[in-house]
Amino acid sequence: MIFSKIKKGLITIFNQKNMAKNILQQDLVTELGLENLPADKKDALMVQAAEVLNTQISLRLREELVDKDLEEFDRLWQDGSEEDIKKFIADKVPKLDNIVAEEVADFKKSIIETANWAKDEVMKEDEQKEE
Repeated sequence: MIFSKIKKGLITIFNQKNMAKNILQQDLVTELGLENLPADKKDALMVQAAEVLNTQISLRLREELVDKDLEEFDRLWQDGSEEDIKKFIADKVPKLDNIVAEEVADFKKSIIETANWAKDEVMKEDEQKEE
């Protein structure tokens, strides 16, 4: 339930700012070499990526809050409306845009590095088989 609210609340925030999905899709599919992937598979990949990113951002938001605000934040996630959550974040985390941008950049870098490592490992295995 809490993760559902986190996802819903953060996706709402991202949609308002046109960030999450657009930022992720800009280069990630191309950089991973997945341009030829069917559209439904690309969409599923972006949904999964957005879920991971939303979790990372929510954890980062928690780091930005003092104990008193953290208690309020937890209470709102459990019982508050989306509007209450958005207002709270806007009031308490003025650097939201910077946090989102940093987390997106870190996420993309990590995914691309992992994919490149995996490709290199597959190529090494193929080379070893040819010998």
